[in-house]
Amino acid sequence: MVDAGNGTRWDLDTAIRTTLRMEAFGIKWMEEPLHPSMVAEHKAFQAAVHTLVAAGEREWGFAGYQRWIECGAVDVFGIDPARVEGVTGFRAIASAVEQAGKIVNAHAWSTAVLTAASLHLSLASLAAILFELKPIPGPMQFDLIDEPFWHDHGLVRASGRPGHGAEPKPEVIERYSVA
Repeated sequence: MVDAGNGTRWDLDTAIRTTLRMEAFGIKWMEEPLHPSMVAEHKAFQAAVHTLVAAGEREWGFAGYQRWIECGAVDVFGIDPARVEGVTGFRAIASAVEQAGKIVNAHAWSTAVLTAASLHLSLASLAAILFELKPIPGPMQFDLIDEPFWHDHGLVRASGRPGHGAEPKPEVIERYSVA
């Protein structure tokens, strides 16, 4: 997959032209090629490319995802449990995405605790096909817990530790606390 990124400001023609060039490399989906407010452009983009379209990681609730499902312009739904009312919100949205026959992709780009929750939610979804790991090393991913989540030859495993397996270290929280 390719994530165009929140800072990318493509117009429709640029998004289509860029994605069509990337298709030669076998990308599975293009994530957020356009600003989320550009719904009509997302539909035109989807019609012009062969690659799946991903969006949603900037949504905050069920209603926003329902609008994306109903408009039919998204194939892969990025769901961030920290933004959508936690586990309960994620499961409700994932269920709607599953019923629509689309793909769930957990967005887990803040801390190891969110990574752990997102991994378990992905494993619980019949529509999740991939789990993204934040490739940028940082203390909230790699120092916050005893055994950070990472892949082994492309495979990510859920922790065998109790709960979600990401108990934050108090000393790390203290070190990065702002009073």
